[in-house]
Amino acid sequence: MRKLLIYVLVLSCFLSISATAQEAEPVIFPKGDFTELRLTSTATVESIIDPLRIRLKDKRVIQLAGLEIPDLDPYESGDIAVAAQESLKELLEGQTIRIYQTKKADKGRTNRMGHHLAHIERKEGDIWIQGALLSEGLARVYPTQRNPEMALQMLQIEQEAREAQKGLWKDEKYAVLTPETAEKSENGFAIVTGTVRSVATIRNTLYLNFGANWRTDFTISIKSAVRKKIARQGINLMNFGGKTVRVRGWLESYNGPHIKLIHPAWIEVLPEEEQDSNLGQTQKH
Repeated sequence: MRKLLIYVLVLSCFLSISATAQEAEPVIFPKGDFTELRLTSTATVESIIDPLRIRLKDKRVIQLAGLEIPDLDPYESGDIAVAAQESLKELLEGQTIRIYQTKKADKGRTNRMGHHLAHIERKEGDIWIQGALLSEGLARVYPTQRNPEMALQMLQIEQEAREAQKGLWKDEKYAVLTPETAEKSENGFAIVTGTVRSVATIRNTLYLNFGANWRTDFTISIKSAVRKKIARQGINLMNFGGKTVRVRGWLESYNGPHIKLIHPAWIEVLPEEEQDSNLGQTQKH
């Protein structure tokens, strides 16, 4: 009996130590490739203002470029925003950071509030902060016209977090929409995946239609300037009939649910095996 008791105690201690070791295992955050940007300075973080803004000891305010947090509210933020802010505190308060910004000094480095737009890397551990938030499902990718850099890297990390159902991706209200369900999220940021039924051009604007009736079904509109940027990548949007795409942006009501594509980074063509080529047909109006 005594031997059995000793065995149980030893086994309990072993399991306790093993559990503690597992709990203490460090989180591995994705590394960033900042070749699209320029290292403009290093600084020390004084405090975290909110999940997207940090204050430096030199009193500059940095806004994290390329991210969107769905429940961030200036009056009462939701659980995702609160968790993202706590994560920034743990990662950044008192830490030295590297600040990466657009290569052109007169384009995309500050906003109208005078805040500096940047990608941030914590010097200790080379932790890319945007990548860290995305990998935990605490933000969505939202590249802008002035700050589209690193979008492909961020989209890959977001996809991995979505597949793992981390953070916001566990919540049904943030699920990726289909053309049939897009209407319920009008007047807000959304991500929609669907197969293009037809392609049309009207007065230099190209439309990707996702239903039989373009007057009521989900549509993506693409102005000439954005279309040219996409064409420079060797992509012909007129051949998108039958392709399955994922698009993000502000979802509004305009002849049905509608997203105006403002940058090529907002649209992804999904792998060939996920596409149904039988649905596509290209037409001109």
